[in-house]
Amino acid sequence: MRFKFKEGEELVAQIYPSYGAYTARFLIAFVLASLGFLFLFWLLAQGILGTILFGAAVFVAVVLVGGALKKRHNDVIIVTNQRIVDIEKKGVFNKEVSELKYDQIDDVTVRQKGIIPTIFRYGTLVVVGARGTMHLELEHVRSPMEVQDMILDMREQTLDEKHRHHPKHTAHERLYNMVHELKYLSRPELKRLKQSVDQRMEKYAKLKKQHKNQESQE
Repeated sequence: MRFKFKEGEELVAQIYPSYGAYTARFLIAFVLASLGFLFLFWLLAQGILGTILFGAAVFVAVVLVGGALKKRHNDVIIVTNQRIVDIEKKGVFNKEVSELKYDQIDDVTVRQKGIIPTIFRYGTLVVVGARGTMHLELEHVRSPMEVQDMILDMREQTLDEKHRHHPKHTAHERLYNMVHELKYLSRPELKRLKQSVDQRMEKYAKLKKQHKNQESQE
């Protein structure tokens, strides 16, 4: 599928739906084709009607598999260094394209329900943006936890880069914005934030201890 990149934009990942999402179609197609070939000689012995039944079973199986593969090819998630783009082609002349830039993302959550999604490791990825006013619901995503981490990492890099180019004026403003943004962080982000703060505090404690030892020696 063709995709037009913006200036300075690079492809990070191209994600297609999991094959596991089409398990029902593949299973029905397999059963129909198997029954058709299993009773092939018996059906042919029934004359024209048996031949029609055999042909119909094989035809339906091919249509089911072909339709599933075509739909999988037409639904793709493009992850670049600037944005996430969800492309869903619903027909020959009907294509739906949605996108979110990383600095517009507030949260990324994963929904994974049922035995089949768990076995085949796929789920729905919900990317919430603009303070909850819009979102992308990406279905049948393979390894959704890994994709979630990738998007959150890209978001963090984008916000860090934006902060370097547009620093806050005062420490008070920085603290206020940090506290304000906490409620929009996901659980993985909060865990990473806690780890980062703990590491910084340990480093600060060591430096403070070294400074006191130096003062006592003097």
